[in-house]
Amino acid sequence: MEIKNFSLADLKPYEKNPRKNDNAVDAVANSIKQFGFKVPIVIDAQNVIVCGHTRYKAAQQLGLESVPCVIADDLTPAQVKAFRLADNKVSELASWDDAFLVEELNDLSTFDFDMGDFGFDVSEIGLRRKSWARTEKLCDLKRKIEQHPQSGMIVTSFYKVGKRGIPIAKIKEQPDNAELFADNLCDYLECALGGNLTRANWCICTTPRRRHKDGFHFSTAICQSTSKKIGLPFYLDAFSATNRGRINPEFKMLINPIETNVILYDDIITTGETLRATRQLLVDAGHVVLLLVGIKNQTIGGGVIVMANLKEIDKKTFEKLCALQCTIKEICSFLDVTDKTLSRWCRRTYGMPFSDIFAIKRQKGFVSLRRTQFELAEKSAAMAIFLGKQYLGQSDKDAWQRQQDEKLLELKERKAEQEDW
Repeated sequence: MEIKNFSLADLKPYEKNPRKNDNAVDAVANSIKQFGFKVPIVIDAQNVIVCGHTRYKAAQQLGLESVPCVIADDLTPAQVKAFRLADNKVSELASWDDAFLVEELNDLSTFDFDMGDFGFDVSEIGLRRKSWARTEKLCDLKRKIEQHPQSGMIVTSFYKVGKRGIPIAKIKEQPDNAELFADNLCDYLECALGGNLTRANWCICTTPRRRHKDGFHFSTAICQSTSKKIGLPFYLDAFSATNRGRINPEFKMLINPIETNVILYDDIITTGETLRATRQLLVDAGHVVLLLVGIKNQTIGGGVIVMANLKEIDKKTFEKLCALQCTIKEICSFLDVTDKTLSRWCRRTYGMPFSDIFAIKRQKGFVSLRRTQFELAEKSAAMAIFLGKQYLGQSDKDAWQRQQDEKLLELKERKAEQEDW
């Protein structure tokens, strides 16, 4: 396609143009004045305008002498007629994504752009903000690991938005949720990479902060907690943003990790552009990058492959093992998990560490052990004493005291019988 400059006086508007565009001329003129004439006018071989009547009028209003044009000389007269109508119609089929629109306008509010010059109604945007607030994205925090292949990269997410749950903004305000996300991240890394985590020279980074420069930052808190739990270095604020846009973001690397392999984490993915731009900086610096995110906010490009979830621990089985007085080593062996994974699962499931929940759940097994102890006492006193000492916290002194109590109770019962007689 060849673009040529044509004198505005040589162009001919189409006499039967069905599109009424006078109300849009000022906004288009402001756009051309601000950004330049970036979209050429399409004309036929006789210089009659096919597409771009509004831009033609805006150019006249601005007093331009020439404009860039593309000659559609490869189209038949019938195709020209159809293209003229189609070009105007297809734009009517598109609609705004309120969430993205509000975010982009909020980003632009920090710069010297008055979007009202380009046809945006401030009152309309206010209504869109309210509408967006009513449809705030929710997440039920039920783990569902998915892979999202995109052009040149694969992103793995742990949760997804849905119709029920907690508003994402609320989730990101709570430090306890950062611990939950960190536990999931640790479980995944230990399952996916195993011993290679330490042997293969890995580190953790997060995407640049764009809006929350100070105070609690959810993604940073997740990475810091993960770093402590699995012993990998975390590079705080390794990247910075030179703009705040979600589309075509611009970042720069402030710290180049010394490790070859980088786990790049973000708490939420919408378009994937933030991860893509940050990843490219790392790849250009010679790193291998593993992309992980907490919540999938939108359907992002490419097909979605649902992965098998990480090994889940059966709650009933765990509690039975505790009741059987198994050690943590025996429980981990039976459940085929590491002690760190078990400890993180206990915190997620019961809200307390393994040692505390084990002390509670093992109490249920004491009743059964005492019953067994009494049954064994009829056959083997030594075995009964062993059970008492090993599992029930009994001692020789306890056994002697129980014998004295039993004799005293027997004397009291006999005395009562005599008095009744």
